[in-house]
Amino acid sequence: MKSLNLRAYFAEALGTFALVFVGTSTPILTATAGIVNPVATALATGLIVLVMIYSLGRFSGGHFNPAVSLAMTIRKDISWKDFGFYVLFQLVGAFIASLFVGLFLGSFSNLAATDLSPLLASPAIVVGLVIETVLTFLFITVILSVTADKKYESFVGLAIGFALMAVIFAGINYTGAGFNPARSIAPAILQGGSALTNLWIYIVGPFIGGALAAYVHRLLFKTQKVESSK
Repeated sequence: MKSLNLRAYFAEALGTFALVFVGTSTPILTATAGIVNPVATALATGLIVLVMIYSLGRFSGGHFNPAVSLAMTIRKDISWKDFGFYVLFQLVGAFIASLFVGLFLGSFSNLAATDLSPLLASPAIVVGLVIETVLTFLFITVILSVTADKKYESFVGLAIGFALMAVIFAGINYTGAGFNPARSIAPAILQGGSALTNLWIYIVGPFIGGALAAYVHRLLFKTQKVESSK
């Protein structure tokens, strides 16, 4: 047990709990005639991630997202063993958050599970997968860039929080703005029904986006180091 970084794992569970609780409660409680308020959802989710990074980032790096953890593992910030435990605790935090939301609402019929918009071009599954992949890629590219240089250390939370707001604004009316497997898995499983149909998109897309961001980041920073040495 001494080899396990339990403080980091608990921080990931707590941060993911906050993200999922706020990020799913907001669209439910601010919806008008069943239509999600994208402004409220983006602001609330971005702000909670911002403050949780400043609160808990010192313990775990403040991932709160399995796709971010994958990118950090590829960059060798954490080990593959830690990656497994990070994801496990992130999922635990997400499930507890969704359980609380359901209990507080007195129903599990609407936990703000992510799903594809009927307005998406055909084939919607492919379009949705691309959107989740591309916007996760952009989001995690920001994370990797601002955490790679210590001169940006004091602005990390702000940059990540605002980046999350931006991608939620861009994607919420297309896919519900997942970009985080933990955020999508927990509500979908507890809500059940049609929410499970396209769940794989919200797992595969963000993981592909996170991996691509890590490899592109590695290429960019390798090039930067070569140029700076000339």
